[in-house]
Amino acid sequence: EHLLDFLIHGKLHFSALQELRKNSDEDVEEIFRKDSVEGVTQYRSFGPTKILIPINPNQESLEVSVQNITYWSSREFILGNICSFYAITTDCFVNNELTPIDQRLNLFGSWFIVIYNFDEFINRLETTIKEIRTLGFYGNVDYFDEKNFISDLHLFKKRSRYDYQKEFRIYLQNENTTAMDIYLGNLEDIAFIAPVEALKYFKMILNKDGSVLMEAKFDKLE
Repeated sequence: EHLLDFLIHGKLHFSALQELRKNSDEDVEEIFRKDSVEGVTQYRSFGPTKILIPINPNQESLEVSVQNITYWSSREFILGNICSFYAITTDCFVNNELTPIDQRLNLFGSWFIVIYNFDEFINRLETTIKEIRTLGFYGNVDYFDEKNFISDLHLFKKRSRYDYQKEFRIYLQNENTTAMDIYLGNLEDIAFIAPVEALKYFKMILNKDGSVLMEAKFDKLE
C-alpha cells in the first residue's frame, strides 16, 4: 500500500531522526532500520591499544591492553527528518555489471520501487521542498571504518556495518521530533513497482558515459 502511495501520489515518508536512534546495537530486529549513533557529532574508535588505570592515591597505575575503545558525543535531542533509498552508483558494478544486492535488504519488504529517471525525481523533490518552505539536503551516505575512526560526523556519514544498505538520504532540516510525509505528485512516468524476486532477472550495465542500461525480464517470474 505504501509503495502505491509513493507511485501514484509521490508520498515520501520521513522518519524522525530522534526516533531512529532509539535502539540498541544488539537489537537484531531493529539494527537494520535504526542506528543508536544517528546524529552523533563526534566519534572516536581506536585499537588495539593500552590504557592506564589509576589504582591508588600515589598515582600508581595499572597498564591494561584492550582490543578496541569506542566513544562518541551526542546531543540529547536531534531534530529533523530523513527518507532513505538504496542507491545504485558506479561503485555497485564489477566488470560493468551490477553486483548482487545484499539479501538483508529483503527485511525491508517483498516489493520495491525503481526510480529510472533520477534527475526528474530530484527536480520534483526540490520543487516540493520549496513549496513546504523548509531546507532540504540529499546525497549518498559515506561509510567509515567504525573500528578505526577519529573525526567529527555529520548526517551523511554512518558506520561501516551499514555499508550494505548503499543509502541515498534526503534530510529535511526542521524542528520535528516526529515523522512527517511530503507529496511529489504522480511518479508513474519515472518509476515502477517490482517484486523482490525480480531482482535476479535485472541486468544493469554501466556504459562508458556513466549512464546505466537496465534490462528486466519479468516473464520469467514464477
